[in-house]
Order: sequence, then C-alpha cells, then structure tokens
Amino acid sequence: MDDTLTTDRFEVVWDRIPNRDQLATLDTLATAAFKQPYKPKTSSMPKVAELVELDDLIGEGGNGQVFSARQAPTGRVVAVKRPVDLERDDMKQGLLREATVIGYLEHSSIPPVHFVGLGDSDELLVGMKRVQGATLAPALEGPDLLEHLDENIDILIQVCSAIGFAHAQGIAHLDLKPANIMAGQFGEVYVLDWGLALAVRDDVPKNIPRPQKDRLPRGTPAFIAPETIIGETPTPATDVYQLGGILYMMLTGEPPNAGSDAFEAMRAAYEGRERRYPEAVPAALTAICRRALSREPADRYENAELLREALVDFRRRRSALEAVEAAEKGLERLSKAMDDELPASLVYQEYGAARQAVNQAMQLQDDTILTRQFLQLVLERMIEWELDRGNHGAADVMLSELPVANDVLEKRCEVLRSQRQSELIELENLRSQIDPGQGVREKALMAFGIGVAVALAQIIPSMAGTGKSPPTVLVSYLAYLCFLGIAAFILREQLFVNIVNRGATLMVWVLSVFGLAARVGAFFELMTVSTAFAYDLGVVALLSLFAGNIFDRRLYPVVPIYIVGSGLLFALPEYPLLVFGVTHFLGLTTAAISIAWGRVET
Repeated sequence: MDDTLTTDRFEVVWDRIPNRDQLATLDTLATAAFKQPYKPKTSSMPKVAELVELDDLIGEGGNGQVFSARQAPTGRVVAVKRPVDLERDDMKQGLLREATVIGYLEHSSIPPVHFVGLGDSDELLVGMKRVQGATLAPALEGPDLLEHLDENIDILIQVCSAIGFAHAQGIAHLDLKPANIMAGQFGEVYVLDWGLALAVRDDVPKNIPRPQKDRLPRGTPAFIAPETIIGETPTPATDVYQLGGILYMMLTGEPPNAGSDAFEAMRAAYEGRERRYPEAVPAALTAICRRALSREPADRYENAELLREALVDFRRRRSALEAVEAAEKGLERLSKAMDDELPASLVYQEYGAARQAVNQAMQLQDDTILTRQFLQLVLERMIEWELDRGNHGAADVMLSELPVANDVLEKRCEVLRSQRQSELIELENLRSQIDPGQGVREKALMAFGIGVAVALAQIIPSMAGTGKSPPTVLVSYLAYLCFLGIAAFILREQLFVNIVNRGATLMVWVLSVFGLAARVGAFFELMTVSTAFAYDLGVVALLSLFAGNIFDRRLYPVVPIYIVGSGLLFALPEYPLLVFGVTHFLGLTTAAISIAWGRVET
C-alpha cells in the first residue's frame, strides 16, 4: 500500500463515496451500489414460483430479504432470498452475483444454492440451504469472552478453512464480520453473505465478478481493510485482515476499526492505529492477531489457510503447554503424597494421573526433551518410593521405562534384588525345617516298626508266662531300646532332616528314657509293673498332644488311644503286658497311617 497517502488523501477518498448518509452505523456497507460488467437477462430464467411456498421473513439486509420456504415436492425447508426492492436492477444483479459465487464454491461451511429463478411477479428468487443457528455477533458482546476463547477459536478455524478454500479457488469474500458467521446447533459453522465477493485470479470463470476501477471502498467500516478504503485491488490478504478483525473482537469485544461513526472507523483502519489487548490474552495469540491486522497486506498472512495453520499451531502449542503444566502439577502431587506417607493406593492414584499427564504432554509436544525429562522425574521418584518399600519387582519394570538409564537406581535395585533372593532362600530353608511333610515314609515306617516291636516285646513274654516279672520287663525293654537305636541309625538321614523330624525323634527318645526309668522303678519294687506301664502310656499321651500342637497335628489321633490304654492299666492291673502291647500297637499304627496319608499341617 502506498505509504505516501496522508489523512488528507483519505478525506478526498471519503468525499468520493456516494450516499454517505447511509453509513449511520458501523455495520452498514460503505457502498451499496456496484457497476456490473454484465447484465443477465432475467427473462431467460426459469419460473420457480410453483416449486416453493414462501413462509415467514427470517432476515433482511441492505440488498435482500430472506424467507423460510418449503420446496415442492419434497417439502424440504429452504431459505429463499429476494431483492428488497423488486424493481431495482442493481439489487437483482447483486443477488445473482452472490448466487453465482456460492454456486462456484462447494464447501461444507458455505451454504449451497439449490435453485435460481423467477417468482410469480418475475422477482428474482435464490433458493439456498436453510441454516439453523445464531450468528457470531451476539456471542462476542458479553463480558466473559476469554472464558469462551477456545470455543470461538474453534469457530474461527472453521471459518478460515472455508475462506482458505475460497482463496484456493481464486475468490475473496471481502465482507467478513461476526454478523456473517453463523454457528449451527450441532457444531457446524457457515460463512454467509457473499454479496461483495470478487475474483482475485484471472483463471476464475468469467461469470464471477471482477474488481472494478471506480476505486470506491467496499465493505463494513468496522472491519474494512486499509487497502480497500483507498480502492486498491483486493487480495486474499484483504480477507485475512477481516479474519484478524474477528479474532480481535473475540479477544477484546471491540471491532478492529474503532470509531464513533463510519468515518472514524475507516480513518482508524487507514491510519493503522495501535490496538490494545487484555493482559490475559496469550502472547502467541496476540502476535497472530497483530500480524493478521497489519496495515500492509504484505505483512499479513498471505491467505486464510496460513492463518488457519497459525491458529491450529497455537491451539496445539497451548494445549501442549497446558499438558506440561498438568504434568508438572502431577509430579508435585505425587511427591507430596509420598512425603506425607499416604496409603499406597493414593500414591498409585497420583502416579497414574501424573503418567497420563506426561503421556498427553509427550503427544502434544512431539516427545520433546522437556516432556522426556518429566517422564524421567516421575519414574525416578516412583522407583525410589518402590525401593524404599522393598518392592524391587515394580522398580525393575519402571527402570526399563526410563528414557535415560539411572545407574544409581539400577544399583540399588540390584542390591535389593540380591537381598530378596537371599531372604527367599533363607525362608525356603526355614520352611523346609518346619515342614512336617519331610521324611513321611520313614517316619511312618519308624512308628509302625516301634509299635510292632513294643507289642511283640510284651506279648511274647506274656505268652511264655515270664513277662510279668520286673527283671523280664526291664530286659525286654532294653532289647527294644537296641532295636530303636538301630532303626534310628538306619533312617537317620530323614529322621534328622529338619527341626520337625528331629523334634519327633527326640520325643521318641524322651519317652523311651522315661519308659526305662519306670521299668527300673518296678525292678526295684518302687511300683508295680502295671503302674509303670500306666505312667508310660500317660506320658506318651501328653507328649503326643504336645508334639501335635507344636510339630505335627497328625499326631492328635493317637492321644485318645494312649489315654484309654493308661486307664485300662489302672482298671485291669492283672493284664499289664497285653494292654500295654496292644495300646502301643494300635497307637503307633494309627500314627503311621496318619503320617503317611493324613493332611500335612504345622
């Protein structure tokens, strides 16, 4: 743009604008009439009156009225636009020009034209898609704009996509403002009012309007670009200025060209006055807006697609920064949970939240050094906590996920792993020492053998008629002790394999020593043989109960047998050998069966 133009030159341009009295508000067009390079013959257009039935008036602009209508025979609801003044050719031409441009552009955010034709009174009718929703203008008038900034930027990105498509087709809109942007009920966005659109490339079809040489400003004063004011040929950068103006209004609630009337607004745009931005607006977004609103077209984004890419990149970077902040806060919460010694479930909950935040930051930041550092810190903090708890398994898994190996933590984990291995070996040894299942076969065989030996040692002398005398009883018991010693020596490896077996073997020898003492007492006539045997069986019952409680519960079934045998010896003193032998046989045989097939319990 020519920098030599002065304010006086602007006033000269202003004086050339016809119908200045129509510029009562900032939202009206600077010029309403345009000379057209062609005048279509409306007489050649088809009649469409029978295809539509007009209903309510739903909108009205400077050149056209919009009615809701039903299209026959489908009954589809459409919007039908016709000139405000049915007799004015310039309004007809303007409406037809808009329909021609829209027909050339097929985009999801540009409402399509369904038909163009004549009504009953030969008025021009343009049938378009009926768009449901509200324009963006009311949404930008509230005091809480920045609270809805993300939503509004999403809308602007979609608008930039539609205008970027138009630029790719060689068309510039030239009247972009919040009132011409409509947001639908389901997130759809539409760019309306293409009445000022022009071709900005030579390869565009000839029926699309071209820029005129009258050098009159065209557009809405509050959003008009500086070069448009002085009549320079518009370019896609002209639309970029107006898109920047919409962004500025999203940020401040004010139009980009401030002024009390159209003259002041257009003068502010022409002079490129400095604009203020709220402190809460991110600096990156302010930079985008400043560039889009640059006074010189060459300083702006070249087209709407480049502006869209800048907005998308800002959203991505902003989301990435927010994700990094969330990751940082997650790490702080995780450390606090550990320092406060909260339950493990809460620590794991904070760890999961921190990992999720870090993963999101890595996705948005494309796995940058910063996000990897956050992942490193979160994992290292968690590994230290797991190692402090002695959980080397979880620490091992997390060590494998570290972006950068940590030799100190790996060494700590290795030491803890070795300690746990040693503890497991020691625990296994201890378990083996107290396992009553060790040497089951040998213990059962020993018990059965003792039972048979004791029974035979008593029953055979009794049958020979010599077993009741104390000397005979003592001699036979000494023979039994010899048998016991030989059996214990033969089976020593299994009988002494662990604490339980050694304890059981020791108990047998304690009982044997007590039995020997009782028989020595009978030999010296300190008690009868029957009494000695009764004490012997009673002690066996007590020690079996003790051993069952301490070593092996499979010994419990023999306790009642020995109690009954001891009682019988007191009740039937005349049959000491028989009762003693049978009791031992039954008790030890039961013990052998219980040890061999019973459930192993400690």
